[in-house]
Amino acid sequence: MAGLFIIAHAPLASALKTAATHAFPEAASRIEVLDVSSSVPLEQTEARARAQLEGALAASARRE
Repeated sequence: MAGLFIIAHAPLASALKTAATHAFPEAASRIEVLDVSSSVPLEQTEARARAQLEGALAASARRE
């Protein structure tokens, strides 16, 4: 099943997930968020995003 990965400046990503899960509570487990801080280097943020996405994909595969 399709999922959504929201990457945005803190705290926008988390706020968007809150709004989405309010409207679509059944989708909560398929929404991942990464709140990005402007003080964190781009490379570190990218690595964190890739790791989080890989973890979400692995978890999704186990559920299927």
